Amino acid sequence: MKIMYFIVMLKIFFISNSIAQIKEAFAYFANIGGRYAYEAKFDKNNDIEHLIKVNDFKQLKSSNDCFNINVFDKKGKIYKFMVKKNLKVFCNN
Repeated sequence: MKIMYFIVMLKIFFISNSIAQIKEAFAYFANIGGRYAYEAKFDKNNDIEHLIKVNDFKQLKSSNDCFNINVFDKKGKIYKFMVKKNLKVFCNN
C-alpha cells in the first residue's frame, strides 16, 4: 500500500511540474522599438523558464544570431530572465 501511495504521489508531482508550456510571444526592443518574436518555455506564472529562440525580423539588434542584454526592454520578460540567469548575451542555437 505504501508503494502504491508513493507511485501516485510521484505521478502527481511530475504532472504538476509539467504544466510549463512552450509558446511564441512578440515584443519590442528597447529604445528604437523594432518588433521581435521569441520562443520560450513558460512556467505557470507565465514567466520564462527557458528561452529557446529570438527572431529579430529585420536584424536590427542581432549580431551572428546573438543578442546583448541591453537590447531588451528592462521591464520585459527576456531581460528579467537574463538577469535571473546572470546572462549578458543570448545566442540562438
